[in-house]
Amino acid sequence: MQSFPEPGNKQLISTAGGENPMWGPDGRELFYWDPAARLIAQPLTAEDEVVVGVREVLFHFPDYMTHALAQYDVHPNGQQFVIVKNEMQTGLVVALDLIER
Repeated sequence: MQSFPEPGNKQLISTAGGENPMWGPDGRELFYWDPAARLIAQPLTAEDEVVVGVREVLFHFPDYMTHALAQYDVHPNGQQFVIVKNEMQTGLVVALDLIER
């Protein structure tokens, strides 16, 4: 993570890599998938300097569909997620309250 629009303050978020980062609804948490198909919640504050909190593994979801674009979304309450499963389906299935933080 780096300050914007002027480059400068840099902070490493993940040492193991990650993809499909997405800000939580309050802008104080970054979600991303690690290489082991685990959804990570990374608390961050960005005032004068970026402060990286303790990351939390939310859950392991091996069927997550890795893609250049995020295949998941965060509910406005920041506690629930909708995730595209990596399998062919004949129709759209919406499941609520399967995974909660």
